[in-house]
Amino acid sequence: MQLLNVYLGGTLHQEIENHSQGLPIGYYHSIDVLEGSQLADYFKTGDQINSVHHQAIDQVGQGLIVTARDPRDGIIEAMELPGYPLLAVQWHPEFLIEEEGGDQSLFDDLVKKAEQEKNNSKGNVT
Repeated sequence: MQLLNVYLGGTLHQEIENHSQGLPIGYYHSIDVLEGSQLADYFKTGDQINSVHHQAIDQVGQGLIVTARDPRDGIIEAMELPGYPLLAVQWHPEFLIEEEGGDQSLFDDLVKKAEQEKNNSKGNVT
């Protein structure tokens, strides 16, 4: 998420406090989710995520919309790029796929979108 943001002209807070739980196993804090977003298909306000970062989004890159924040301090936890099948998250869902929640769904959706793109590009000769 941070790389995408900087690529699109955004900036980062270089050092933030209270967002590193050490090992990313288990939950750390809740998120506020933007209704109607792609993220809202998998998570709702109050759902829990892990947190192991010391940097965060400052200025949002061109075209990105913020779809989740940490309710404690407003730190951005997820963003999307409208018109693209792109959903970027700050946390580490790979460490939460066996927990109850939408984290496994993020990976399932990524595979589904890749398969759709592959099928859509068949027959397109460049």
